[in-house]
Amino acid sequence: MPNGTLCAKAVVDMIRAEENGVAIAEEHERLVKEEFLPRSYLITEDRINKARALPTVQVQELEGHVGNHLVRALHQNQEK
Repeated sequence: MPNGTLCAKAVVDMIRAEENGVAIAEEHERLVKEEFLPRSYLITEDRINKARALPTVQVQELEGHVGNHLVRALHQNQEK
């Protein structure tokens, strides 16, 4: 649960930075540099493309997949 709270704080920091005219990329770098947010949490084109390649939550549920098990299996298959 601390992870969720800290992520929410990072989102608030990004909103405030944007309201103050700070470029979002600059705020991302600050959050990563000051260790408020892991770089892997930032949304990138690569992450978006990987997410779009996954089955929808509805399909996963219908197929009985739980949590990250499907994600790991799909990534392992993509690496082969």
